[in-house]
Amino acid sequence: MTTATSHVIARRWTLGAGLACSLAGWAAAGDDGLAAGLVATAIVVAFLTTGLIPIRITQGAGVGAGLGLAVLLLTYTLRLALALMALALISQAGFADTRWLGVTIVVCALSWSAVHVAHSVRASRHEPTVVPEPSAPRRTDDDN
Repeated sequence: MTTATSHVIARRWTLGAGLACSLAGWAAAGDDGLAAGLVATAIVVAFLTTGLIPIRITQGAGVGAGLGLAVLLLTYTLRLALALMALALISQAGFADTRWLGVTIVVCALSWSAVHVAHSVRASRHEPTVVPEPSAPRRTDDDN
């Protein structure tokens, strides 16, 4: 399974978890809970999916690790600021239940992370373990 495939699977699981939270929010808090779940799911999926953009750009451009890290940190800061502004606007607008907004964000982020952890564990099980052969003892000048 490639990294791109794991992101597609993570996105699907995250959308499923967000939908489940949206339905639970609708049952518990009515339309505000449903709206909170749907908006939170969209924010998390957008935030985590757009995190791939700087990685793809730096890989495609063949830039060094230092410049790649700078691009990654800059875009992360920008994405985080946009997500926080969206959350502030949503909470001020009052059309979404803030408790279900928070619950859905946490559940979606955990589901995204869990898929990637499972992918990493599964991939590490299939890689052959390389055991170095013991080296012969070194001879020093004192051994003669």
